[in-house]
Amino acid sequence: MSKPWICSKTVIITGATGGIGKELTTLFIEKYGCTVIGVARNRERLSALEEKWQGSFTGVSCDASKMDEWLRLKGILDEKNISVDILINNAGILPEFKATTLTDLKECEGVMGINLFSAMYSFYALKDNVLKSKTPAIINVSSAAALSPLPGTALYSASKGGLRAYTLAMGKELGKKCYVGCVCPGFCDTEIFSAQSEAIPRPVLKLISTPPRKMAKKIVRGIIRRRRYMRIGVDAGLMDIIFRISPRMAMGLFSWVIKISGLKCFKKVFYKDN
Repeated sequence: MSKPWICSKTVIITGATGGIGKELTTLFIEKYGCTVIGVARNRERLSALEEKWQGSFTGVSCDASKMDEWLRLKGILDEKNISVDILINNAGILPEFKATTLTDLKECEGVMGINLFSAMYSFYALKDNVLKSKTPAIINVSSAAALSPLPGTALYSASKGGLRAYTLAMGKELGKKCYVGCVCPGFCDTEIFSAQSEAIPRPVLKLISTPPRKMAKKIVRGIIRRRRYMRIGVDAGLMDIIFRISPRMAMGLFSWVIKISGLKCFKKVFYKDN
């Protein structure tokens, strides 16, 4: 049996120090013998991974929401004559669940910067490098929120919906020149929920979410098969199906679930006229 095409490739993964990104990094290095360039803000965590995977992992500390930082990375790659085969834009943030009236421009720019623009910036900065590969691949990790927006996540849903549209359109444009994959994972038990002022109870989170290791395995399996669209998780599937049947029904149902849940993390979701 021939080896999967991803074996021994050079891979860039954003958000590589935690959650799905860290699990993807682990799989690409330990199972498929890849060299991974991990992009994240936390230098300490990156250094720990460099120590763990000496020779197979290089950490680059930068803010993926800034084009200047991607140009800096491009300069490093050009200087060291490093060719990239696979680019995985995984970094993302989920702000506190709350009504849009409680958000501001700074928060909007932050969410859009990481969740949407970072994937665009990485493409503009690295497209010439990646497209020179014999097996070029770009994978953008969107969200189930791109399939059906949820009350309290207007900024997040918009950013991930935009990333989904951007990725699917790019895939058609590049055709056979480059494999482009769009991933829409459901709830995943990672640090992405750390922005909530009220923590989601562990039993609830465990019930509705997929472990990051399992999620990463499914993503890698899809990449090996060159799947251009991946909807991962039972919750993602249900959200997609219900919204396709009736967007109005879906929004009403999700609003009702949030209201009756009694979870404190949702207390700011619906507008209150003070």
